[in-house]
Amino acid sequence: MTEKRGIWFARDFSDQEFKVFEVTEEILNEIKTDGNKIAIRGEDEDGAVFCTAKETFEIQLVETSNCCLLLNPDKNLSQEQPFIIEGKFHNIYELVPTKPRISKLANLLHKNSYKGPEETQSLVTPLTYEHLLSVIQASQAQLDEALESLDVLSIDGNFRTIDSSYGCEVLDLILSACIENDWSLESVPEAGCASHLSAMFPEYVTRAVLYSHSAEPMRCIGLYF
Repeated sequence: MTEKRGIWFARDFSDQEFKVFEVTEEILNEIKTDGNKIAIRGEDEDGAVFCTAKETFEIQLVETSNCCLLLNPDKNLSQEQPFIIEGKFHNIYELVPTKPRISKLANLLHKNSYKGPEETQSLVTPLTYEHLLSVIQASQAQLDEALESLDVLSIDGNFRTIDSSYGCEVLDLILSACIENDWSLESVPEAGCASHLSAMFPEYVTRAVLYSHSAEPMRCIGLYF
C-alpha cells in the first residue's frame, strides 16, 4: 500500500525565498567538513564568485519554468505528521570553474606601494590579509599564490609592494655594497647585506629587494615585520 502523507505550508512560507546551488559531491563534502572556508565573494561592481579553500567558481543562473517547493526532510516525523513546505525557488545556480580574478590585487598594491619609513601619506585602503581575502575574488590558496608572485611584504599587518623608485635605490646600494665588500653576486650574504645598509634602509626592505631579485623566489606570505 502506498504511503500517503499530508503537506502543509509553513506559517512564514510567503517570506521564504531560497537560493539553491547545484554542487559536485566534492564541493558538498567540503561544505560539510570545512564550511568556514567557503565564501561568495564580490563587491557591488563585480559578478559574484563561489570560492572553496583552493578553487574559484563562476556562479551561473539556470532558470526553470516551474516554481519548485522545498520540503523539510525531517526523518523523525511520524507517518501521521505532514511534511512542511518551508519555501520555494524558481532558479538553480550552477558552479563553473573559473580562473581567480586577481587583477584588483595588483591595482590595490600599486596604489599603496611602500616608499620608505619617511612616507607621510596613509594607506588608501587597508591591506590586511583578511581585507584582501574579502575583496579579491579568489580562493585562499589562490590569493596566497598571487601574493607570492607579486613580491609583497607585510608591514604593520598590511601587505605592500615596494615602490619602484625606492626599490631601485635600494638595489643600487646593494650592488655598491657587493663591490665594496667583495661579495659575489651569486651568493650575497643576506644578513650581512641587510646589516650593512641598515643605516639607510630598514633591514626588512633590503631583504625583500634581495629576495625579489634572487634566483630562489621569496615566500613572502610568511614574511612579517
